[in-house]
Amino acid sequence: MWALWDYTDSHARNLIAEWTLGLTTVHRARLRALLATVEMDRENERPGGGIFPPGAVHGPLRGYGKLWKIKIQGGPSGANERLILCRGPFDGRAELTLLYGAREENRKWVPLDALDRAMERYNAVVSDARRRGPHEPIS
Repeated sequence: MWALWDYTDSHARNLIAEWTLGLTTVHRARLRALLATVEMDRENERPGGGIFPPGAVHGPLRGYGKLWKIKIQGGPSGANERLILCRGPFDGRAELTLLYGAREENRKWVPLDALDRAMERYNAVVSDARRRGPHEPIS
């Protein structure tokens, strides 16, 4: 199984939980299901088991080797939400840290610097493990 962690700011505010509140009901339900699938994946527990995250996690992202994404497709608005994450960073075989929520429209990130922002958050977590907390279930 994979342990999920949410990025928190320097005041311990869970920015991933805040981002999910802004999603549509349909997107929240899809994300909840995708994350449950990721958590339940046990391939990483087999001796010599998979070194890659579960199928719902795509990457690494071009130019950002530490970053991966979960695709939350379509919905009533037609927008494609993306949750940017990393393996680990402390145990790349057992944990995933959710870093930044963004959109992908016409193959472009919204905001355009979403990957840079996610990378800044990755670096913050690497520097200080208190910049993440256990994943809060999506309501």
